[in-house]
Amino acid sequence: MGLLWPVLVALIAVASPSFAATEPKVIAWPDLMPKTILPEDLDFGGDSASADQSTDPGLGGIVQHGMTPALPGTIGPTDVVEELNDVEVKIAGYVLPLDFEATTVREFLLVPYVGACIHVPPPPPNQIIYVTSEDGVEVGGLFEPMWITGKLAISSFSNELADVGYTMTLNDSEPYEF
Repeated sequence: MGLLWPVLVALIAVASPSFAATEPKVIAWPDLMPKTILPEDLDFGGDSASADQSTDPGLGGIVQHGMTPALPGTIGPTDVVEELNDVEVKIAGYVLPLDFEATTVREFLLVPYVGACIHVPPPPPNQIIYVTSEDGVEVGGLFEPMWITGKLAISSFSNELADVGYTMTLNDSEPYEF
Protein backbone atom coordinates (compact mmCIF):
# COMPACT_ATOMS: atom_id res chain seq x y z
CA MET A 1 0.00 0.00 0.00
CA GLY A 2 3.00 2.32 0.58
CA LEU A 3 3.74 2.81 -3.14
CA LEU A 4 0.11 2.59 -4.26
CA TRP A 5 -1.01 5.66 -2.27
CA PRO A 6 1.23 8.26 -4.05
CA VAL A 7 0.27 6.81 -7.43
CA LEU A 8 -3.44 7.01 -6.57
CA VAL A 9 -3.11 10.64 -5.41
CA ALA A 10 -1.25 11.54 -8.62
CA LEU A 11 -3.96 9.95 -10.78
CA ILE A 12 -6.72 11.81 -8.94
CA ALA A 13 -4.84 15.09 -9.31
CA VAL A 14 -4.43 14.60 -13.07
CA ALA A 15 -8.06 13.57 -13.55
CA SER A 16 -9.55 16.34 -11.39
CA PRO A 17 -10.77 19.39 -13.35
CA SER A 18 -9.60 21.78 -10.64
CA PHE A 19 -6.06 20.52 -11.08
CA ALA A 20 -6.37 20.57 -14.86
CA ALA A 21 -6.91 24.34 -15.02
CA THR A 22 -4.49 25.95 -17.44
CA GLU A 23 -2.93 29.35 -17.28
CA PRO A 24 -4.49 31.94 -19.60
CA LYS A 25 -2.70 32.71 -22.83
CA VAL A 26 -0.94 36.07 -22.40
CA ILE A 27 -1.46 38.14 -25.54
CA ALA A 28 -0.63 41.64 -26.77
CA TRP A 29 -2.68 43.89 -29.04
CA PRO A 30 -0.93 42.87 -32.29
CA ASP A 31 -1.97 39.27 -31.54
CA LEU A 32 -5.59 40.33 -32.15
CA MET A 33 -4.81 41.17 -35.79
CA PRO A 34 -5.01 38.42 -38.40
CA LYS A 35 -1.86 37.65 -40.36
CA THR A 36 -3.79 38.39 -43.58
CA ILE A 37 -3.55 42.10 -42.81
CA LEU A 38 -0.40 43.09 -44.63
CA PRO A 39 2.32 44.90 -42.65
CA GLU A 40 2.20 47.86 -45.05
CA ASP A 41 -1.43 48.39 -44.00
CA LEU A 42 -0.44 48.90 -40.38
CA ASP A 43 1.05 51.82 -38.52
CA PHE A 44 2.77 51.14 -35.19
CA GLY A 45 4.12 54.63 -34.69
CA GLY A 46 6.81 54.27 -37.33
CA ASP A 47 7.63 50.68 -36.42
CA SER A 48 6.67 47.77 -38.62
CA ALA A 49 3.83 45.43 -37.72
CA SER A 50 6.45 42.87 -36.75
CA ALA A 51 7.45 45.07 -33.80
CA ASP A 52 5.68 42.88 -31.25
CA GLN A 53 4.89 44.88 -28.11
CA SER A 54 4.45 41.67 -26.12
CA THR A 55 8.20 41.08 -26.16
CA ASP A 56 9.18 44.66 -25.30
CA PRO A 57 9.57 44.83 -21.51
CA GLY A 58 9.11 48.59 -21.66
CA LEU A 59 5.63 48.17 -23.12
CA GLY A 60 4.49 44.77 -21.88
CA GLY A 61 1.53 44.73 -24.22
CA ILE A 62 0.45 48.33 -23.55
CA VAL A 63 0.82 50.55 -26.59
CA GLN A 64 0.99 54.29 -26.95
CA HIS A 65 -1.53 56.46 -28.78
CA GLY A 66 -1.00 56.10 -32.51
CA MET A 67 0.68 52.72 -32.30
CA THR A 68 -2.30 50.82 -33.70
CA PRO A 69 -3.70 51.09 -37.21
CA ALA A 70 -5.62 54.32 -37.44
CA LEU A 71 -6.82 54.46 -41.01
CA PRO A 72 -10.64 54.35 -40.88
CA GLY A 73 -12.14 51.58 -42.98
CA THR A 74 -8.84 49.72 -43.41
CA ILE A 75 -9.77 47.05 -40.87
CA GLY A 76 -13.34 45.82 -40.42
CA PRO A 77 -15.22 43.95 -37.68
CA THR A 78 -14.56 40.60 -39.37
CA ASP A 79 -10.76 41.08 -39.41
CA VAL A 80 -10.20 38.99 -36.28
CA VAL A 81 -8.08 36.00 -35.29
CA GLU A 82 -10.38 32.96 -35.37
CA GLU A 83 -7.92 30.85 -33.34
CA LEU A 84 -8.51 33.11 -30.31
CA ASN A 85 -12.25 32.41 -30.21
CA ASP A 86 -13.26 30.79 -26.91
CA VAL A 87 -9.70 30.99 -25.52
CA GLU A 88 -8.87 32.13 -21.98
CA VAL A 89 -6.53 35.11 -22.44
CA LYS A 90 -4.78 37.75 -20.38
CA ILE A 91 -4.16 41.15 -21.97
CA ALA A 92 -3.07 44.55 -20.68
CA GLY A 93 -5.00 47.65 -21.65
CA TYR A 94 -7.00 50.65 -20.53
CA VAL A 95 -10.57 50.51 -19.22
CA LEU A 96 -13.12 52.78 -20.83
CA PRO A 97 -16.19 52.44 -18.53
CA LEU A 98 -19.66 52.00 -20.05
CA ASP A 99 -21.63 50.84 -16.96
CA PHE A 100 -20.27 51.79 -13.56
CA GLU A 101 -21.11 52.80 -10.02
CA ALA A 102 -18.48 54.95 -8.31
CA THR A 103 -15.21 53.12 -9.09
CA THR A 104 -16.79 49.72 -9.80
CA VAL A 105 -17.14 49.03 -13.52
CA ARG A 106 -19.35 46.18 -14.80
CA GLU A 107 -19.24 46.87 -18.53
CA PHE A 108 -16.33 48.48 -20.38
CA LEU A 109 -14.25 48.67 -23.51
CA LEU A 110 -10.67 47.49 -23.11
CA VAL A 111 -8.48 49.57 -25.39
CA PRO A 112 -4.76 49.60 -26.19
CA TYR A 113 -3.98 53.22 -25.30
CA VAL A 114 -5.23 56.07 -23.12
CA GLY A 115 -8.01 58.07 -24.72
CA ALA A 116 -8.93 55.47 -27.35
CA CYS A 117 -12.56 55.85 -28.51
CA ILE A 118 -12.66 59.35 -27.08
CA HIS A 119 -10.36 60.66 -29.79
CA VAL A 120 -11.42 60.32 -33.41
CA PRO A 121 -10.98 57.93 -35.07
CA PRO A 122 -11.25 55.03 -32.60
CA PRO A 123 -8.96 52.02 -32.94
CA PRO A 124 -10.11 49.40 -35.44
CA PRO A 125 -12.63 46.77 -34.21
CA ASN A 126 -9.92 44.15 -33.68
CA GLN A 127 -8.15 46.49 -31.27
CA ILE A 128 -11.09 46.91 -28.87
CA ILE A 129 -12.55 44.30 -26.51
CA TYR A 130 -16.04 44.69 -25.03
CA VAL A 131 -15.82 43.27 -21.48
CA THR A 132 -18.61 42.41 -19.05
CA SER A 133 -18.28 41.49 -15.38
CA GLU A 134 -21.03 40.40 -12.99
CA ASP A 135 -19.11 41.49 -9.90
CA GLY A 136 -17.43 44.50 -11.46
CA VAL A 137 -13.86 45.71 -11.50
CA GLU A 138 -12.37 48.36 -9.23
CA VAL A 139 -10.77 50.93 -11.52
CA GLY A 140 -8.45 53.61 -10.21
CA GLY A 141 -8.81 55.84 -13.27
CA LEU A 142 -8.79 56.02 -17.05
CA PHE A 143 -5.03 56.55 -17.11
CA GLU A 144 -4.14 53.38 -15.18
CA PRO A 145 -3.64 50.25 -17.29
CA MET A 146 -4.89 46.87 -16.08
CA TRP A 147 -4.36 43.20 -16.82
CA ILE A 148 -7.68 41.67 -17.82
CA THR A 149 -8.24 37.90 -17.90
CA GLY A 150 -11.24 36.13 -19.37
CA LYS A 151 -12.63 34.02 -22.18
CA LEU A 152 -12.26 35.88 -25.47
CA ALA A 153 -15.02 35.53 -28.07
CA ILE A 154 -15.28 36.70 -31.64
CA SER A 155 -18.46 38.68 -31.41
CA SER A 156 -19.34 42.10 -32.75
CA PHE A 157 -20.54 44.86 -30.48
CA SER A 158 -21.29 48.42 -31.50
CA ASN A 159 -22.13 51.59 -29.63
CA GLU A 160 -21.73 55.33 -30.17
CA LEU A 161 -18.03 55.14 -29.29
CA ALA A 162 -16.80 52.32 -31.51
CA ASP A 163 -17.33 49.07 -33.36
CA VAL A 164 -15.83 46.07 -31.58
CA GLY A 165 -14.68 42.72 -32.96
CA TYR A 166 -14.06 40.84 -29.68
CA THR A 167 -16.01 40.38 -26.45
CA MET A 168 -14.92 38.92 -23.12
CA THR A 169 -16.50 37.76 -19.89
CA LEU A 170 -14.16 38.88 -17.14
CA ASN A 171 -12.66 36.28 -14.82
CA ASP A 172 -9.91 38.33 -13.18
CA SER A 173 -8.25 41.73 -13.22
CA GLU A 174 -5.22 43.29 -11.64
CA PRO A 175 -3.30 46.54 -11.94
CA TYR A 176 -0.68 46.63 -14.65
CA GLU A 177 2.79 47.18 -13.23
CA PHE A 178 5.25 49.09 -15.44
